[in-house]
Amino acid sequence: SPRVRSPWLAAEADERLDNHLLAIHLEQELTEHLMLRGLVRYGARLYNQPFSYRDTQFFTIGPHLEWVITPDIELLVGYHFERGYTDKDDTKQYQDDIGYINHYASAELKIHILPKFTLTAIFDYEHNDYTSQYATDIHYNGNENVYQGELELIYEIDESAALKAGWQHGNRKFSYETHSVRNNNIWVGAEYHF
Repeated sequence: SPRVRSPWLAAEADERLDNHLLAIHLEQELTEHLMLRGLVRYGARLYNQPFSYRDTQFFTIGPHLEWVITPDIELLVGYHFERGYTDKDDTKQYQDDIGYINHYASAELKIHILPKFTLTAIFDYEHNDYTSQYATDIHYNGNENVYQGELELIYEIDESAALKAGWQHGNRKFSYETHSVRNNNIWVGAEYHF
């Protein structure tokens, strides 16, 4: 966990976060090739002292549509709306509120290019509007945009084992920062199901 110097404390402290989540997934086959999925979540992000004023409760709702275009091509699209709430009585003392409204959209294209090779391309977009009411808070009238793309090649050895290689690029920009943060990840690995 990162060591964080809080502007309200004389010393550094380890910031720890526990996530608790309840999720419900619903599925409805619309046709032989179309599947509609729904997601409903409720959760809490609980911080240790002295950061517990940032404790957040949130709910998420959103649809996903999976379309088997051909036996070799599948498309999955989805959208989530999420709202995160903090306790205004707790945040008032520090004028630091991380409450938010989140919009998240994703598209995934899976192509079986050869009998044992699959190429997956994913694009995600996320927009956060921060809901802080404190004019001195860095999050006041702030927002964040995140773009992320991913390519992964999978070689299926058999039903229980696969080899994978991929690349992911992400770009995150807060409205109150002058530069965006870019992130690239490359992986090579194996997956085995017991």
